[in-house]
Amino acid sequence: GFQAGGRVSAGGATRLLAGPDGWCALTLARPDDVDAVAALIESEEVPRDYWPAIEQYVRQRGVVAFA
Repeated sequence: GFQAGGRVSAGGATRLLAGPDGWCALTLARPDDVDAVAALIESEEVPRDYWPAIEQYVRQRGVVAFA
């Protein structure tokens, strides 16, 4: 079954992200969503484990810049 994951949805595709100006949720459920990560974080390359890069971007740039 599913367990509570804090900032991660039960299925793992959605994360709550904290920025200096608030919180947002991001869902990357489809392959096309993951393909868009480079554009979302303004980077040429995205690491295999992309969530830390996204979290860092939101922490540095803020939720408003990310949305």
